[in-house]
Amino acid sequence: MLMGGDPFAQKEMCEKLGILENLKKYNGVMLGFSAGAMLMSKNIIITPCSEEYPDFHIEPGMNLSEISIYPHNNFGGNEYPEKVCAGDETYDRNDLIKVAQEYGEFYLLQDHLNETGLTNVSLIRTCGLEIEFITQNDGKIFKATSNGIELLTDNKKYTR
Repeated sequence: MLMGGDPFAQKEMCEKLGILENLKKYNGVMLGFSAGAMLMSKNIIITPCSEEYPDFHIEPGMNLSEISIYPHNNFGGNEYPEKVCAGDETYDRNDLIKVAQEYGEFYLLQDHLNETGLTNVSLIRTCGLEIEFITQNDGKIFKATSNGIELLTDNKKYTR
């Protein structure tokens, strides 16, 4: 179980402990939350969003499923806004598209606390080439591509 925090610090710690290669070869269930999901990704993606992260910072993750995850897209609605504010971080739509143009498409997961007090949770499950999108309440999953950001409207299984 890989938890949250700074994904780059988490990767560096795993490298220093000499466990990163063992994690890549692990043949069991692995869960990644927030930074942990980013570490499991093809690429760890940070766009300029705060004082802590003023610049683009993108580097290879463990690439366990050949997809990249960008969590914490905390907003309601079916259209990705120009800017998303999540606490002290602000994500710019055009920055996400710029990353997709250079590094390939990636998935934006929503975990938004809605007006009814429920959290809209979005998850991705992968196994081999199969991807399953799982949402709770009114959770959403978007895909950033070189052409824009699109809502994935059905929660079915896809094969890459």
